[in-house]
Amino acid sequence: MAQKRMIDRAIVTSERVADLPVDGQLLFDRMILAADDFSLLKKSERWIKHQCLPYVDQVDVDRIQELLPMMMKLNLISIFQYLVPIMLKIFLQ
Repeated sequence: MAQKRMIDRAIVTSERVADLPVDGQLLFDRMILAADDFSLLKKSERWIKHQCLPYVDQVDVDRIQELLPMMMKLNLISIFQYLVPIMLKIFLQ
């Protein structure tokens, strides 16, 4: 995980991000913070829950399983596989 990552203010006005439910918007913001220097995250709902929303009881692993396909449909993330394991790629622009 990268250290001291900054989020561009433009994400607040992104229509694609705004099309997510509020819990999805929070998760997406936190996924940016948890991604590595190549904007990659491990494609594991349990890992994402633990890294991004550890103290948010309202969003469980099942909800993350619902939110990730929404993000893919909005072209905010995609599945990326170069080597094992399968990763999620975050699109920042």
